[in-house]
Amino acid sequence: MRCYFCFATFQDVKQDVVPKGHLSKGNSMRVVDMLAQAGFKKINFAGGEPTLCPWIVDVIRQSKKHGLITSIVTNGSRITEILDALTEYLDWIALSVDTADPEKMKRTGRTLVSGPMDETAYLEIVEAIRRCGMRLKVNTVVTLETWEEDLTSFIIAANPERWKI
Repeated sequence: MRCYFCFATFQDVKQDVVPKGHLSKGNSMRVVDMLAQAGFKKINFAGGEPTLCPWIVDVIRQSKKHGLITSIVTNGSRITEILDALTEYLDWIALSVDTADPEKMKRTGRTLVSGPMDETAYLEIVEAIRRCGMRLKVNTVVTLETWEEDLTSFIIAANPERWKI
């Protein structure tokens, strides 16, 4: 996605490569080891979109093996592909939902090549998260495009433990 309001532009991203300047798998694992040894209790993976990292499952598993509370912030586009592999390792998923309106998603750049997700797609992701026993938080960025939108019905249906606006 190319959300206009996102701080993470990653202009050099290609479909099959991690962006320039990012850690290798080995160094990513070492950072997790060092954080755990330093006494950290929680680790959050955020992006851009962390599920684009080919070794995100391995890094999250490593984090949980150290006893860390684990979480990920995702736009949801690829999370269901890795949920089963993370059932015992991922504590929290923060699902980014800024609007339930596909036209507003297009205007803000929150859309896939195949088009924007809709409320039904987000609720299917929420259900998959619940089936895996992970805790749910919804993150919403309010923009000029979305500030008047009422997400009450979506939030009631999703029933997250937390909603960060």
